[in-house]
Amino acid sequence: MDDSVVQAVEAMYASSSTGQTRSAADAFLRSFQTSPNAFAVSHAFLANAPTTARVVQLFAAQTISHLTLTPAQVSQLSSLFSLHHHERDIVRLLGTALVRNMEAGQGLDWLIQGPWDADVRISLLTLAAVESVAYTEAQNVIVYLGSSHAATKDTLLCMAEWVKLLDRDARHPDLVIKNPLTTYAIQVLHRGLDDTSDLFDAAVDLVVEVIRTYNSTLVDLPVIQWLIPQLMQLKPLFTAAAAQVAAITIPFWFAFTEALRFVPDVHQKQTLLRNFAPSLTNLSRICMHTMCFRDGFRELPSDKQQDSAKAGHPPMDETPLHTIFAFLPRFPAHPAIQYTSCLVISRYAEWLAGAGAAYLASLLTFVDATVTMSATRHDYHDWYGRLF
Repeated sequence: MDDSVVQAVEAMYASSSTGQTRSAADAFLRSFQTSPNAFAVSHAFLANAPTTARVVQLFAAQTISHLTLTPAQVSQLSSLFSLHHHERDIVRLLGTALVRNMEAGQGLDWLIQGPWDADVRISLLTLAAVESVAYTEAQNVIVYLGSSHAATKDTLLCMAEWVKLLDRDARHPDLVIKNPLTTYAIQVLHRGLDDTSDLFDAAVDLVVEVIRTYNSTLVDLPVIQWLIPQLMQLKPLFTAAAAQVAAITIPFWFAFTEALRFVPDVHQKQTLLRNFAPSLTNLSRICMHTMCFRDGFRELPSDKQQDSAKAGHPPMDETPLHTIFAFLPRFPAHPAIQYTSCLVISRYAEWLAGAGAAYLASLLTFVDATVTMSATRHDYHDWYGRLF
């Protein structure tokens, strides 16, 4: 079996192998990874590192990382860590096996305090969060990440994953208010939308998770009071980028409407709606996050709101709706489009409540006409029933 595995791995990566040879090798290796002796053979490959090709060692470590191990097998991994401590990829894969085979109540001190390279530790902590391993350790991990002084993309993304796991009893305000990583993420956002780096995207993800998690004005008001003024300072950046944002979003909407207009097959229309669902969800999520913090701002004591105004933070309701209304006549009569446009417009109307007052009559007229007309159409009922 050992020789067969070696031959199959080498065949997978040999430049001279044909497609048929690679397919046969892949099928054999997949079968091996689910066999009863997968751990023993893989462990032997790693234990005999000097005589085993590196590509075979990596395959063995990858195999172990996906196995469900017994406590006895987990204990056998310790010697492999010391043997391969200079092989970062192998250490990461073996660490993945430890994370996925943690015992209930084990905690994460072994991972936080272990002799790992910093990037390996962050990678494994992120995996532990994604798989909800030891989720009760979220507070400890967030404190550790804030004290690590490692303001990197991976660290920000790791913290975002652990913030997701905070339940109502665990989400203490100081976890984010006094956390250097949260402060750093906001500083990164101030660089503006011209920053296309992975670090900027990671900062956005962390701030969004803080907003999503600390969303109650009853129990999370300290975080809301702390974060809102800082986010309000970012509004000029997004206002300045309006044309850029429109250039990205408008083609999406026109592609959506054209697809629904010119695809007669009902099954294809349903497929198109499903394909557009993630983008619609993202747009709604952004609007809902904004509305959440607007409500939080209204809960601020009046003196805090005045302090924000004196500091030069722009009001949240000064952007007009005329751009949105300019596009309404271009929406086709299909009820799915009209319903969606009403949904999006209503979200923006909430967001831009103050400046939208002048357009309220037009908005109500449009919504009323759309609902009245669509309610009398058979295809509206057919579409509504399929979607919901």
